[in-house]
Amino acid sequence: MSILGAMKRLFTVAVDNSSHPTHSAQSADDLSASEKDLLATISRINASGQHLPSELYQQLRDFQMAWLERHYDFNTINGIEAIPVSRNTPGAPSPDSFIKGHTGEVYYYLRYKAYKYEEVHKADLALACMRKSIALLKCRRCLDSGEYYPFVRMLARHGYKEEAIAEKASIEQFCIRSQNQLDDNMIEYEYQKWVDSCTLTWLREHCPGICPKTVTGYRRIKSQNTKNYQLLRRFAAEHGRKI
Repeated sequence: MSILGAMKRLFTVAVDNSSHPTHSAQSADDLSASEKDLLATISRINASGQHLPSELYQQLRDFQMAWLERHYDFNTINGIEAIPVSRNTPGAPSPDSFIKGHTGEVYYYLRYKAYKYEEVHKADLALACMRKSIALLKCRRCLDSGEYYPFVRMLARHGYKEEAIAEKASIEQFCIRSQNQLDDNMIEYEYQKWVDSCTLTWLREHCPGICPKTVTGYRRIKSQNTKNYQLLRRFAAEHGRKI
């Protein structure tokens, strides 16, 4: 049986969100037999100088996520806040002779989770993950400020405009300046998207028959100042809401 075939049979990933993760040092002691086999197989391929097959790389990524989910609670505010902030916060074990990237690190996975939570409209968890990710980055090294701007934009697009402005100023004092500086107008742009989203939610509750179905549609008629938008403005004003 080929190496890939053997690994496909041996390696299965199970992420149990109902478990109670505990913080643990990076170690092979808590790995399953299939996980150890996966790391050993990748180590052998790396040592031989061969190209790592995409299937094995994906299995490594799945393993990293499973390991992180076992050792930390990324699924509650309290759990996220309890993740230790240190230069040495343990990430997922890496194969021998493997060029260590960021995918198995806690800060990187927190950012991944933040965007996943945004997709399902869980802003509180998204922001908690991004805050913790930024805290881990700040204690490790001074990086290009562009690496921190996603947090600023996320704050703004969830309505935290003043905090976004303050965070941007803090980042630019702490970090090396990015070649792609975040313009203050971008904070306003992201914040306005949040305002428009809230406005559309209100309109859909009070006049569902005449308002657009999506934020994009609402922003389009607003920018074009269409007759329908003027009608919505009058309706909102009559009900004590300025749009």
